[in-house]
Amino acid sequence: MTSFFKIVQIFSLAYFALNLSSVALFGQGCTADVPEFIVDLRGNPDSIWIVENVDRSGTCCDFQSPNTCLKFKIKIDSGAKGIIFSVSGGTMPSNTDFKLMLADETGCESTTYKSKQILCLVPETTYSLIFCQPDGNHNNFTIKSVSNATLPNISLTGKYAEGCQPFEVTFYDQKTSKAETFNWQFGDGTSSTESMPYHVYNDTGKFNVSLTITYDQNCVTTSVDDIFVNVLYNPEIIVTHSPENPDMTNPEVSFNISTAGIIQALWDFGDGDTSTLLSPLHSYPDSGKYNVSVLTTNALGCENKSNFKIEVSTGNDFEIPTAFMPNPESSCGGIYNINEHNNYVFYPIVEYVKSYNFQVFNRWGEMIFSSDDLSIGWDGYYKGTLCKQDVYIWKIEIIYLDGTNLKKAGNVTLLR
Repeated sequence: MTSFFKIVQIFSLAYFALNLSSVALFGQGCTADVPEFIVDLRGNPDSIWIVENVDRSGTCCDFQSPNTCLKFKIKIDSGAKGIIFSVSGGTMPSNTDFKLMLADETGCESTTYKSKQILCLVPETTYSLIFCQPDGNHNNFTIKSVSNATLPNISLTGKYAEGCQPFEVTFYDQKTSKAETFNWQFGDGTSSTESMPYHVYNDTGKFNVSLTITYDQNCVTTSVDDIFVNVLYNPEIIVTHSPENPDMTNPEVSFNISTAGIIQALWDFGDGDTSTLLSPLHSYPDSGKYNVSVLTTNALGCENKSNFKIEVSTGNDFEIPTAFMPNPESSCGGIYNINEHNNYVFYPIVEYVKSYNFQVFNRWGEMIFSSDDLSIGWDGYYKGTLCKQDVYIWKIEIIYLDGTNLKKAGNVTLLR
């Protein structure tokens, strides 16, 4: 085997380079013929070793034959935690697995590791890293020493979180993105194996959260259990209102918050009006459906919101007199002014009407008056003649604006 290389050392960067320029390296079985590199990373826990333009051919290792085998004798500094092994350039192999054994290896039988991941090693101990892959040309091999300072660790953003029930928390640690496994214990009996879990605390109290992570197949598990979550009392807001079914005959509604501990409230009644009273009264100007909301704050500073609907109906009823006294001098055609109280015209008082029909009958069942116009009632005349004093039957049918249909009948006394 013929080879040419040179070592360049730059102390400021702790950079070690071993260059082989397009030299074929032949390995025949796991013997001394296997090309072997001495990778001494002592002296700096963050040093880098690189060999470039390596051509590989031949056979090596019983576990995967025929393949090319390269051997790296590695020793790391006392301040280092492990290494990152990677392959680049040239003809890339189908995968970049490798074997790692102690210096006195007897064969390529150990666990397979992945490249570009942290592999923890014991400092000042010599390891044999065996790379047995299909033939490759002009490959670059990099072995980077990883110090304890640069090794990913648990460094959560904030070790204490406080919020109001239900408290939504996203746990994350940007420094552990390369960790192999995660085990979160949220302190309320639930857990997660996600790297950045989302969790909702529905109960109040202080919860001790723990996180256990494993960095690699050989790395020691690290645990942090001094993370605390404090969930403040913030129950559902319960609102009552009276009357339960308001209508335009009584449009004033009384609101009340049943939840204890509320010290502030902001009401939106759904019609443009608001209030900051804890128990306000509100009168609705018209019938309809209203979206009501209240934003509350309790003594712990927790905000909560309740939304509900109120429907104010038209009342779906009317008023009608039991007697009236027509004008004996002349008929007015049933036209009346509701603000005049002369009792000359018999009519119902009704609002929010879509359609309407009002009829009057004598005691023999003969219809003597009918109107579909709310502004026209019965003035006591029939065919231009004042009717006699008697009891008359009335019938009314109303369709309100909300679609409700009402039919009623009764009697009225005509007085003379």
